[in-house]
Amino acid sequence: MKFFKVRFSGRAPHPTGINTAIIFGQALDALATAWAVERLGYTEKHVLPRLLFSSTGTAFSMVPLKVFLVVVVLYFLDVRMRVEGERYPTLLSIIRLSILVLGIGPGLRDVLRASVGL
Repeated sequence: MKFFKVRFSGRAPHPTGINTAIIFGQALDALATAWAVERLGYTEKHVLPRLLFSSTGTAFSMVPLKVFLVVVVLYFLDVRMRVEGERYPTLLSIIRLSILVLGIGPGLRDVLRASVGL
């Protein structure tokens, strides 16, 4: 898990927990969507997930794909954007916050909707 402890100039510009929270948020979104589609009879509105579900035969195929993609994006932000991170730390924080919100927001919404039966 060295990925989560990337250091820049002897200090970490972001708490390593933010990467874990981002991965958790995206995984929550994927799991909630997959559970709702597979077990509760919901349908996916977007074209790409529907294509993925029909080609793999299960909605749970979205979980490893989403986790893989978010790990690649976080790797790019932590390792490849090292110079820009030193020049524009606020910009990278806003990008991280956006990725977190775009994962955990819909994930929590789907969990709450499924729990109350909407």
